[in-house]
Amino acid sequence: STPTMVEKERITVEAISTAHLRLLYANVWAEITAEIDDALEEESCRMVLVTGGACVGKTALLAHWKKHHVLKYNESEDNAQIDLSSCALSDGPRADLAPHVMICTFVSHLGDTRIDSILRHVFSEIRRLTPVDLRLPLEGQCLDKFPAFMSEAAKYGVVWIIDNVHLIVGVNDWQFLSRVTTGVTIIATIDDDA
Repeated sequence: STPTMVEKERITVEAISTAHLRLLYANVWAEITAEIDDALEEESCRMVLVTGGACVGKTALLAHWKKHHVLKYNESEDNAQIDLSSCALSDGPRADLAPHVMICTFVSHLGDTRIDSILRHVFSEIRRLTPVDLRLPLEGQCLDKFPAFMSEAAKYGVVWIIDNVHLIVGVNDWQFLSRVTTGVTIIATIDDDA
């Protein structure tokens, strides 16, 4: 059978994380992972930006951090039962983000990198994983509906990881990401030369 979009993203996360972990020292990963954890623990944190040159391991770092985060806050006798897919519920360090929806968007692996397509996917996952009952915006309306949709989703907590945010098509500036409310944190990667 053909894997779903979520299954493809989970396979990608695992492959990227595993491949780069062999190349980088564990203490470097631990240090950077701790910095992301520290930022996320701050209630005022709305965005964490990971920058670096192309192919230095930003994607692998976020894949590793996500796995670390989910395993850290979802202790289980059997870690195989913990949902490590790209769209899952997870516990976390802050009351406004526990439990929260963890969504990963690996832009360079998507067929359609238009902002509307990406936001519709994120909105669909939020609706699937939380009681948010807002209608999905029509084509061309997602960016306008982003603040209202994320405000509603913030009641349940959202951590949205966006890898290669600079590759998203149809956005003139990234100010819309900074308008998220308490309860939503965005962790994004961007190439230094973007």
